[in-house]
Amino acid sequence: MGDYIDAARKAAPTSPETVFGPEFVEALRILLTVLAPMAPHVSSEMWQAVHSSQHTLRMLEAMGIKYAPGQDVHEQSWPVVDENALKLDDVPLVIQVRGKTKGTVEIPSSLCENPQEVEKFAKESELGKRLLEGKTLTRVIVAPTGRLVNFVIN
Repeated sequence: MGDYIDAARKAAPTSPETVFGPEFVEALRILLTVLAPMAPHVSSEMWQAVHSSQHTLRMLEAMGIKYAPGQDVHEQSWPVVDENALKLDDVPLVIQVRGKTKGTVEIPSSLCENPQEVEKFAKESELGKRLLEGKTLTRVIVAPTGRLVNFVIN
C-alpha cells in the first residue's frame, strides 16, 4: 500500500488541467477499493466525495465506467492486474569488472532470457567496450536473471 501511495504521489498531477484526469481518477478508485476492507468507513466517505463531483462523473462516463449514485465502494469488484502493463521495455543491466560495479546500461527486457545475448549486448555497449579495451577477457559471468554481467579480466 505504501509503494502505491508513493507512486501516486510521484505521478500526481502538476497542472490544473490534469487534476482528476482519467489516470488519476482510475488510480484513486483502485486505491479506495483496496483500502475498503481495512478502513471501511473512511474509504466509503472518500468514495462518495470523489463520486459527487460532476467532473469525475463525466470522466467516468468517458472511460466507459457506469456509476449509479448511491453505489458504495464495498459493491465494487476487486481490481484486476493487467500483466502487460507490468512488463518493462528496457531494464538496467549492471556491468561489473572483477566483481566491482562499473556502471549500468539499458537493455531490452526481451534479451534478459538469453545469457549469450546479454553477454553480447554488454560487450558491444559503449561502457563494455571502454572497460574491455586493451584487456584480456578470461571469463564472463551472466547472472541467471540476465540483469548483471561480470567481466573477469587479466
